[in-house]
Amino acid sequence: MKISIIVPIYNEEKTIESLIESLIPLEERCEIIFVDGGSTDLTIEKINHRFPVLLSEKGRAKQMNLGAQNSTGDILFFLHCD
Repeated sequence: MKISIIVPIYNEEKTIESLIESLIPLEERCEIIFVDGGSTDLTIEKINHRFPVLLSEKGRAKQMNLGAQNSTGDILFFLHCD
């Protein structure tokens, strides 16, 4: 059974690095997808291509739906950066 962790993000540059550090131990066991809703700060740059980032319209529901549509997991776990 595969787990997909989907993280909707928007202007999270102050907290994204801490979240990424928490997710690194899960990297080999879970699919991890970030879905950005149009951040205007350095959020995407701080992810540093380690994880896939999908671009979405702003809005948590839209971001979560896009992440779910692009995931491959049997279980979807939605995690918020804040």
